[in-house]
Parts: sequence; C-alpha cells; structure tokens
Amino acid sequence: MRRSAALTIVAIVVSGLVGSIPATASGQTTPTTTPTTTPTTTRTHRVVVRPVDAAGQPSPGFTVHRQRGQKVTCEHSAQSAVDDGIYVCTPAAVYLLACWPSQHHTVLCLRDARNTKMLRLSYSGTLRQVKAPARPSPRALDLRGNTCEERVPGLDWGRQRSHPHWVGFYSCTHGDLWGPPSGDGINRSHEPWTVHFFGFERSHPDGTRAVRTAYFVGTA
Repeated sequence: MRRSAALTIVAIVVSGLVGSIPATASGQTTPTTTPTTTPTTTRTHRVVVRPVDAAGQPSPGFTVHRQRGQKVTCEHSAQSAVDDGIYVCTPAAVYLLACWPSQHHTVLCLRDARNTKMLRLSYSGTLRQVKAPARPSPRALDLRGNTCEERVPGLDWGRQRSHPHWVGFYSCTHGDLWGPPSGDGINRSHEPWTVHFFGFERSHPDGTRAVRTAYFVGTA
C-alpha cells in the first residue's frame, strides 16, 4: 500500500536512536505535523505514533471505523513497535501491520502512520503476549520526493537484477527500497539514515537516499 501525502498525525517526535525511546503509560499526545527539512537532510527525524492507549481505547484525535465480515489472526509482534503488545495481523491482503488489543474481542489497526483513521476488526483465537523487537523497523519512511510503506512480511517481490540476493523492504510512491536480507534496508550507521532506492521512472533514478522521517508505533 502506498501513500503520497503526509497528513497531520497525533504523534510524539523523539530524538536519538529508537532503542532509547521509553514506553509511556500516559494517554496524552501532542498534535504535530511531519517535520520539514531543507533539501539537504542532516538527520533523520524519528516519530512514534501512539493511536491507542493501554486500555485499548483510541487516543484523542483518532477515529475508528468498524470493519465487519472478516476475522483476522494476530500472532506476531509488529516490526515497527517500540512497546510490547502491538501486533501484525493476517491475512496479508488486509494490510494490518500495526494493531492493538481492544474490547469485545477486537483489535484496533492503523494502516497509515501519517493518518488518524483506524479500523476495528474481530480476531480469531487468543492473543498471546508479544514483545517489541529489539531494533524496530519503521512502519513508514519519508524520503525527498517519496513516501514509503513497510512491505507485508512473506510476500515475494522477485529479484533485483543488479542485486540478486537483496530483498524488498518498503514500497514507495515512485519506487521500492531494497537491501540485504539480514537487515531491513536501512543504514543507521550515520546521520541521516540512508536507504537504497530503485525507481520506477527515469525521473526517480536508482541510488542511495536520505531518510527524512521514520515512523514507528507505540502505545499511549
């Protein structure tokens, strides 16, 4: 799924490495907008979106649409989670990569980290406890001229002829982000973070790109 515009979100903008982001039990959130940068990005902004509180209720500013007729299965931790208890749900076609337990055997799912709209869906079975990854991968990325979304785990994107052993990690408005399978396609060894972009058009050529903003998810 691709998004072409950054919308106003309820988020917490944090500095430093994601591994240093503390979990918060507070339901308070601060409205903000996607940070703007000069043409030369000097550092990557980290944004943690916290749309659901610990009681399973939407945070202020977020709206919920109930989707009926389909139950989902939620067994694994969301790769973009900075807090425990956030799930990725299947089937893959519904694109639910960040979901929180809520009431009446439902989960609240955020499809777009730049958007304040969520879905409420019923789930099958029980939700086992899941831990946030030690080094979470962003739910979404903003590059200069491109917005990128996390790919659905397990889907085969084929191969890049120039890098046959790489895999695709993010789908962008004008291309895709690929990298070695041992990582998540993001080079965090310097500021700003960088990714390797493969463009769809000549106007968006292949090459290394700086990450302006990286979006993660957490619990309010």
